[in-house]
Parts: sequence; structure tokens; C-alpha cells
Amino acid sequence: MQVNNNESNLNFGTKIKFISPKDFKRVKYCIDKQNRLNNYINQFEILPNFYHLFQCYRMNVESCITTGIRTCTGVNIVDIKNKKSSFAAHLYHSFENFRNLKMIKPYIKGDNAILIGMREDKFEASAEIFKEIETACKSNKIPISKFKGIKMGYESDFIYNGRNDTMYMCVSSIYDKEKYVRNLKQLKSKFQKIRLAPCDTIEFVKENTIYPEFSKIKQIFQLLFTT
Repeated sequence: MQVNNNESNLNFGTKIKFISPKDFKRVKYCIDKQNRLNNYINQFEILPNFYHLFQCYRMNVESCITTGIRTCTGVNIVDIKNKKSSFAAHLYHSFENFRNLKMIKPYIKGDNAILIGMREDKFEASAEIFKEIETACKSNKIPISKFKGIKMGYESDFIYNGRNDTMYMCVSSIYDKEKYVRNLKQLKSKFQKIRLAPCDTIEFVKENTIYPEFSKIKQIFQLLFTT
């Protein structure tokens, strides 16, 4: 597994940065404001016929956000050349969703993918959905970084920002947000299996040090620190 502590890999793969719940809220705030200022929509849209199944997706967006990945499957596929998320989804663990994955498969195209979530104890459909998405990525020769089988009592949130090709992830306890992943040892203990694509890197960011990445967005920072 590769751990990156610099910014030199921007053009070769996605940087996956693990941050605290507090910093996740701050980054989300910045992305929300950034998108609003630039007429982007960051929240996932609901598939027309699947509202009750919590199957959500976004396509060809500069950034996207989702939270509360536990037994669901979170996926983000990156279009590196265009600095976009070509396809991102949050898929609820139901067999009806699994049977209707054929609606999603045509959109699984891009340069690299990140898969998160899945729990197979008592949630058989969860494992099947994760496996089906992973197989579709492999069929389209998309390199995959996967964080599979999240520990009970924990959840993962992610924000993808195409401007710097970075995935911000927060893995934390659903009961105590001060219990979050801060290092590689803790990360390994929270998932059954982790595999990093050769093109991707991971980094563990100390709380309150994430701000320089948004320093050029002066208007957002003024809003951030005055609210």
C-alpha cells in the first residue's frame, strides 16, 4: 500500500486523503460554496424509479459528496483528463437494486475507480452489489482502489474534488465522531480488505491542516470563518 505525503502525483492518479469529521464538514462547506458560485450541483441525484431504495448517482460533475456509507456501496469513477467524476453513486443494499444494476453499468467508464463500503454479515445483497460494480470496473479495465467490508459501528463519508483530483474520506464511529481513522494501522482495522490501485495514493491529514488547498477561494474562506 502506497502512502503519499506530497502533491507530486496529481496527473497520475487520485489522491485519497483521510481527514477528521470536523475537517470533512469544512471541506464540504467549501465545496458547496465553490459549486454554487460556479453553477455546479454537488449533491447526488436520485434515480427516477428508485427513490425508496436509496440508489443515488451523479455523472460528469466536478465534485460530489455522499455520507453514511455503512452497508451500502459507494463508488466514484474519475475522468482524469477532464478533472471530473464521470460517475459517482451511493447504492443501498437491496436485491431489487442488485437486479437493476444493468441500468447503471453503461455509465461505469473512466480512468480509475474508488469503491467503499459493503458488509456481508446479514447483508447478502450488499456483497453482491459491491462485487457486481467491481466486476464491471474490471471488465472496462478501470484500476480500482477498494475499501471493502467496513467494520460494524463505523461509516465512511467522501467528497471528490476534480479541481485537484482528490478524494477526501472520513471513516469514523457512528456513535462517537472523535473516534476516526488517523493512520494506516487504524484504517486497516476498519475494513476487511483494502487494495490501492497503482495510480492512487493515500495520505492521513492532521486535523486543521487541510485549509491551504482552498486558499485561492478567498470568498469561500471569508464565509467559512465568519459563520
